[in-house]
Amino acid sequence: MNLLDFVNFSKKLTEEASALYAEKNRSYASDEDALGNFSSIATALGLRPEEVACIFLNKHIQSIYSYFRTGAVTEGMRGRFIDAINYLCVLAAMTEGADGS
Repeated sequence: MNLLDFVNFSKKLTEEASALYAEKNRSYASDEDALGNFSSIATALGLRPEEVACIFLNKHIQSIYSYFRTGAVTEGMRGRFIDAINYLCVLAAMTEGADGS
């Protein structure tokens, strides 16, 4: 894959991730609190919202790792990568401003 192909691939993948997040987010968050689902789960479990997001991310990371280790696919890998991208975006949003950025 050359550089232009990679740039185009990355752009398409992140656009898919953004569209999927917007679609899924409507079912469990509000316009006022896009990350509200993580807060409510955290409260119920006695965790911080960031920990909940990390748990959800880890599920996809483990699946990705398993795929590269064994070649076994339980769910579309593209979807796993997209979900991981979205959870990383959630975590980045949760820490926005915390590290001076």
